[in-house]
Amino acid sequence: MIADFPPELHVHVLTFLRANELSSLQRTCRLFNDRDLIHTIIDNFANVVYPTELTNGFDTPAIGGEVNASNPDAQFWTYEALRNMEMLVVARILSRPEPKNISKLKISYGYYVSKSWCRATLKWLDVQAEERRQREQRRIDATAAAQEAYVSAAAASACTTSKKGKYKPKQKKKSKKQERKNNKLSAKLSKTPPPPLNVNHDITCEHGFLKHCASGSGSGKVSRAKRRLLDKQAWKVLKKLYPQGAQLSSLDGECLQCTMEVETIKKNEEMQKQKATKERKKSLSCPLLRGIYCRRTGVPKDSLVFPQQNESPSVARKCPPSLRNGAICPLVPGVYNILPRAWCHRWRKYIKTGEGGSPPAPDTSACLCDGHRLPLVPTHLNAFLFGATTSLMDTAAPIRGDYAEPTTPRSLPVGFSPLSKQLGGGTDTPNTPRERSINGERTPVPLDASRSHRSIQNDVSHLRASGVTEPEIQLQRLAMLQIDEERARQRQREEEARRRQRQVDETPMSPEELRAKVNAQLDIENKVVVEILTDEELEALEKWWPGIHSSYALKFAVVELDAGTMDIMWTTQPCNSCDASGKSSEYDFAVRNRNRNWVNNTPKKRFGK
Repeated sequence: MIADFPPELHVHVLTFLRANELSSLQRTCRLFNDRDLIHTIIDNFANVVYPTELTNGFDTPAIGGEVNASNPDAQFWTYEALRNMEMLVVARILSRPEPKNISKLKISYGYYVSKSWCRATLKWLDVQAEERRQREQRRIDATAAAQEAYVSAAAASACTTSKKGKYKPKQKKKSKKQERKNNKLSAKLSKTPPPPLNVNHDITCEHGFLKHCASGSGSGKVSRAKRRLLDKQAWKVLKKLYPQGAQLSSLDGECLQCTMEVETIKKNEEMQKQKATKERKKSLSCPLLRGIYCRRTGVPKDSLVFPQQNESPSVARKCPPSLRNGAICPLVPGVYNILPRAWCHRWRKYIKTGEGGSPPAPDTSACLCDGHRLPLVPTHLNAFLFGATTSLMDTAAPIRGDYAEPTTPRSLPVGFSPLSKQLGGGTDTPNTPRERSINGERTPVPLDASRSHRSIQNDVSHLRASGVTEPEIQLQRLAMLQIDEERARQRQREEEARRRQRQVDETPMSPEELRAKVNAQLDIENKVVVEILTDEELEALEKWWPGIHSSYALKFAVVELDAGTMDIMWTTQPCNSCDASGKSSEYDFAVRNRNRNWVNNTPKKRFGK
């Protein structure tokens, strides 16, 4: 019954199929294995179904394959040329630029396809073109080999035949380079699968519309990174070759239902974030906790004896009695607690941003020594309490300061040589400096004050009295002079280092640089940097951890004695055997953005130590 249809109807129906489907139909039914019908179908595809600018050049040997290369003037006997035409059309469609925006509406009219699909398709087309070129090269090599074998056979037949009979030409073996090239191409073909039939598989939502992209400043970049816009003609051709893809027009926009769901989720997340922020900052309703949160000096202002720099002198309290060392404690009498500054910084960061999660209960067990489990008073706290520094967050040894000039040592006379004179001889003047040539200049070389010329002469006298020979005494004296010179050079190097340090210290620094320098020095000089809290502040802080009662608190009291003096008393006697300085510590403590490792509120050892 199908055979009764006119040929025009056959051609019209068969143009809805692709090359692989037509090839299967040709092998199945004799009716569709007609050379004229195949030629008519391919010509209809090239001139009617696809635009001519997309199919131009498909019948050239470079694109048409083996059939066109071997029979350039003959009919198309197979659908290989149609398959090559389809790949050529897809490659030219994907190579076109995207349509421009409409000037007034600033909207590009077209249809979206997946960029990942475009990349996979172009990669697959490149592999197919390489395979076609390799196949054509193999065909040319086989033809040349056949002609060479024919010529060799003809030449052999003209000569005398061998005893074994018929002449058999040797077959040329493939070179190893060609074999490696073929194996590489086969591996590349196996790793490059054909593109999926759905051209919009990753930009189509579950409702069958354009998937919603995340909103924000970079939402346009995200959408452009996943989508590619085609014009109406290109989409019509691509839709015929890949009919499973959804038609996503740029005028329809993104899926409305997906957009509403995303906005609802975003609104809920914002509400949860605001609720969590409100819950975190509920503790700041207490004035004591708000004072700890806003504190930057590490000491409560109301407990200071002397006013801060930003306070007026009228705020200053009556000068209290001095300590036993004659200094005045900067804190008024009362009970105080210390907390690690790292814990306070983590708590403030959690209250402000919520990062890092809720910190554990306040704990000062990090200030205990490992050997005796007794408190170690940080050096910066000890210096602050006994009046050595004006601020708690100041270094025990001031960063800026004047260095005392070293005393001028006594030296040997000019030109003195122990080898040119007898021991004890010469006209050496004890206080005359000895010079040496350095880069063409005469530079005095001082000696240590403890090693004067007279002391060296006394040592020589003792050696002579003990019966040491004169050459040995001269060697001993020369060794003494060399030691003194080395000490003098060492003092010069130290003086040069102090001079450079003074130049660095005198360089103006911004407040941020100065603060960073002080913080770094605090980390070097202390195992743990601490802050001071009053007893009321610590009680208000511990109320936010009601279920924990095992935290360790280190307290001290500033007590005024009857004799008109003050003293500092600790609840637990500090350890006198261990060092509270962190200069030679095997632990690494740091504050704020510096490296501080805490594991279960215990210090973590440095790596490699």
